[in-house]
Amino acid sequence: MNSRPFLIASLDGGKLEFEVVRLQCGGGLGIVRRLEVIGVGLYEMNVVFDNRGAFLDWIEFDEYRHHAPGLMAFVKNRFDELYYSPEGNHEKKPCGDS
Repeated sequence: MNSRPFLIASLDGGKLEFEVVRLQCGGGLGIVRRLEVIGVGLYEMNVVFDNRGAFLDWIEFDEYRHHAPGLMAFVKNRFDELYYSPEGNHEKKPCGDS
């Protein structure tokens, strides 16, 4: 399975290369800003996942783990804090709950 996102739409006509993408690994939408640094393509992306399974699928890919293993653990823990109860019953918290 390919974890690379594919383009849905350009947000700014391509001038700053802000794009809306959908991740191929199961239900994530993202806003990507492409940055070019010394010939190396760097990507800055904010991703909104449709569900926790899609998020976990994305962070399990080798490419992501290779580049940001510490970030992966931090983000996974933060995601669980925001969206799941401390009892571990995996029910989404209502809006406004901390």
